Amino acid sequence: RAEIFLEKPRRKKIAELGAGDFFGEISLLTNEPRSASVLIKEGSLLFSLDGKDFANILLTNRDTLKLLVHTAVERKQRAESGRKPQKK
Repeated sequence: RAEIFLEKPRRKKIAELGAGDFFGEISLLTNEPRSASVLIKEGSLLFSLDGKDFANILLTNRDTLKLLVHTAVERKQRAESGRKPQKK
C-alpha cells in the first residue's frame, strides 16, 4: 500500500495505491519533473523504467497506453479539483 501526496503549497494526500497500481506516469508522459511524492506504507516490490523503456512499452501495448493516459488524466483532474482520493 502507498499514498501519493502533493507537496506544495502544503502537503495533501491525493491518492492511495494498492497491489498492481503504478505512479510516476505523468512525469514520464510529459518529460517534466515529478509532480507528487509517494510514501510506501507496506512492503512493496517496485520497478523503475527510464523514458526509453516506458515509450517502448506504450508503443507495443495499446491497453497499457490507454490505462496510463486514463489514470494520468484522472489523477491530474482530482489533484486540481481538490476531490478526495479514492481508496484501494
